[in-house]
Amino acid sequence: MKRFIAFLLFFISFGVYLKTLCPTITFADSGELITASYLLGIPHPPGSPLYCLLGKLFTFLPFGSIAYRVNLMSAFFASLTVVLIYLVVLKLITHNSSRITFEYIPAIVASLCFAFSKSFWSYAIVAEIYTIKAFFLALLIFILLKWREALSAPNSEPSLREIPSECRTPNSTRYLYLFALIYGLSFSNHITMILFFPAFLYFVLITDWRSVLNPKNVILVIMLFALGLSLYLYLPIRSLHNPFLDWGNPENLKNFLWMVTGKQYQYRLFDLSLKQLPQQLKSYLFNFGSGFTWLPVLLGIFGLGCLFKKWRLSLFLLLIFFSDSAFNLAQSTFQAPIHFFLPSFLIFSLWIGYGLSLLSKYVKRRAGNYLLLLFLLLPLAPFQTHYSNVDQSRNYSAYDWVRNVLGLVGEKGIIIDKTSFPFWYFHYVEGWRPDVTSIAFSIFSHPSPWYLEKIEREKPDIEIIPKPKFPRYRSRHLKFQYSVDSREIKRLTEKYKDMPGMGFTWIVCRAITSYIIDQNIERHPIYITFTEPDIAEDYYLISRGPIYEIKRNKPRLIVKNPRIQHKTPVNFSNILYLLGYDLSPQTIKPGERLHLTYYWKMLKKPLKSKIKVLLIFTDKEGRFEIKDGLPKFHECHLLVYGFPLNYEREQIIREDYFSIVPSDLSPGTYYLYLIVEDLEKEKLLEVAETPMPQSEGFVRIGKLEVLKR
Repeated sequence: MKRFIAFLLFFISFGVYLKTLCPTITFADSGELITASYLLGIPHPPGSPLYCLLGKLFTFLPFGSIAYRVNLMSAFFASLTVVLIYLVVLKLITHNSSRITFEYIPAIVASLCFAFSKSFWSYAIVAEIYTIKAFFLALLIFILLKWREALSAPNSEPSLREIPSECRTPNSTRYLYLFALIYGLSFSNHITMILFFPAFLYFVLITDWRSVLNPKNVILVIMLFALGLSLYLYLPIRSLHNPFLDWGNPENLKNFLWMVTGKQYQYRLFDLSLKQLPQQLKSYLFNFGSGFTWLPVLLGIFGLGCLFKKWRLSLFLLLIFFSDSAFNLAQSTFQAPIHFFLPSFLIFSLWIGYGLSLLSKYVKRRAGNYLLLLFLLLPLAPFQTHYSNVDQSRNYSAYDWVRNVLGLVGEKGIIIDKTSFPFWYFHYVEGWRPDVTSIAFSIFSHPSPWYLEKIEREKPDIEIIPKPKFPRYRSRHLKFQYSVDSREIKRLTEKYKDMPGMGFTWIVCRAITSYIIDQNIERHPIYITFTEPDIAEDYYLISRGPIYEIKRNKPRLIVKNPRIQHKTPVNFSNILYLLGYDLSPQTIKPGERLHLTYYWKMLKKPLKSKIKVLLIFTDKEGRFEIKDGLPKFHECHLLVYGFPLNYEREQIIREDYFSIVPSDLSPGTYYLYLIVEDLEKEKLLEVAETPMPQSEGFVRIGKLEVLKR
């Protein structure tokens, strides 16, 4: 029965994860990790060699894209974690599981509540390391409990008191050896598994301290731990083969230690001030409540309180819980995402199971066994609450965005992006646009120039690294091994001296960006994906919708006698006149690129303030969905790209923009509503005259048919 339920839990959770699995890359680390797995490369510190090797195995699956297959790995290990939580809870609530019947229910409920908690579910359906980390933590706890069980007599009561020698069973030490091997292996997925060492050591000491004093055991445990840890040799071995993704170039001991210790991020540790602590705790507790939903949270608190009767076991779990939560709460420079707290959430799910087991005994005495079946409905609360928010089965946003951006970039173009992770996937896994070079702005702050050197070797016609004629620079945390123009550093330091967050590292990134643009703009079209790069004053940002093209000269936008596809005369406050627009294509699918061309006539000279144009796509009733504070489907830009509006009266201006149809947009007819805003006066330009339909200040100028994807 126990095994049948374990298999059932695996397939239930895996089925849900499969149903909501992201079909491709996302905007976070997904593109980097998938690319590293496919190429057997080295991702950001600590390098995660086990993840890359396991990910490579999943890329051999005979179905789906490479991204889908690696995403599937997260779901697989998430489901294994769910099964292990079920088995651990059984060990906590009973010593001899062969005699239990309805006592399976608390373990089932605890495992499914964790399976459908928002944070765990969210990372079970994308390429990330965190479900494998949770799997290892659950497996290590299970092995320790099995070791404890093997040490004790078959019918003795569960306890963490020291076990007398006459009650011990032979060959129980094999579980301790297995634990050492698995624990070493878990480090090769993520080095933060070291946080749980005090808790594990405490468990070993209170269970059988003699094992620690046995020289044979000590030697074997260290050797097996080192064997698992030896997987980190993957880093220098693969680095010597120079894959594209070779983060930190860990070929020598210095770079290797820099990688595996995560030195790049160490300056962020333990920098939380007491003033910031209440806000951190508030966010953390809110995520507990919203992640599990409140009834399971109350059960977990109840279970924790009751478990104090077994104070040794309770202390063991609390050590794991607080070592994880305290470590991540103590970081303020880097706001720890909620997935960092998954280990503490996992421990909390064990308390849910223990609390429910005690409540079940009370209900069983009062109302009989069958009323306990109602507890099986508890996981439906987090499932129903989170399904629509977590579901990524239609999330092609990153895939569509990169595909459309690459479609807009000229031959041998250069794209400067915040991370470039999604572009790496397209270039090196899918093989799209190998002529285009994507450069990750955030990696400019890396103290070693491995990334920029890699690009220069692959694309020798692009000048990336500032030459030694400039001095090298050092910040409080980082020493840069390449040089930066001191004049540019001084200019940027002066410019951003009153702006919080613009530290030395950020200024260096800006300086290198300017250098790349200066050295390559005459030979390559250059694009940037974020809105405010610091570029020389004689460059112009030309919006192409999802990206900006950098031009040395201001574009000429004036046209005469244009042929307009859709004539929509609208007079905005006798200042600006919309003659009409071109729309291509007229029917479109989600994820495709929409080309909009506006034709404006200037009615007033000069226009001193910047004008914002917002085009919203609504349904038949004029309704639209809000996402991240903006309409889900819209096009927004500054008139004439935000340049000074020094145009003559009656001149006609043509603007070209691109907008990507949201990947998860439902098919149907969408109507185009337009408003224009004076940003300096912070008010809308009123419609003085138009034959077009109006609604609450918006002017309806046309419609668009969206087909099924």
